Amino acid sequence: MVFLEYVTSAHVNVDNDVKKVSRFLLTIANTLAFAIDPFLVGAWFSLVIPGYVPDPRWKFVAFSAAGLAVAVGIAEVSKAHSVWPGDAGFPSGHETFGACVAAAVCRANARLLPWMVIACLLLGWSLVVCGYHRFADVVGGVVLGSLVMWTALRIGLPGEKRQPAGR
Repeated sequence: MVFLEYVTSAHVNVDNDVKKVSRFLLTIANTLAFAIDPFLVGAWFSLVIPGYVPDPRWKFVAFSAAGLAVAVGIAEVSKAHSVWPGDAGFPSGHETFGACVAAAVCRANARLLPWMVIACLLLGWSLVVCGYHRFADVVGGVVLGSLVMWTALRIGLPGEKRQPAGR
């Protein structure tokens, strides 16, 4: 983000094309930062509504919602205590939310794993490029979100079969 702000500032003498590309990348990153989480929620609903999740469906919905609430709650509470001086953004709440939903989607249908990984990578990249978070904040959000969701669904659906990756 600092580089893009430097390049796009008025007092810097760089080629206009470089400034245009930098502004374009910043616009794309900012759009992705706010569009990925709704996309992931839509993917979750697209599995729950038609019945891709194992029966009883209410257990999957309840435990994935509980896992999401716990993970995002932990992320927000931990921001009150800085991990290092000057940083109040660890872990990223957006990335925690995204990783939670992606983990639930993958638990329901493993064939969607590559798409969920791409979505989480794009979200993390956009949060760092826009300057909302540092790389460590994003990694912390991925670890927290995926582990909490995995644990919640493991507790709630211990023996449930999910859609195998090869089908």
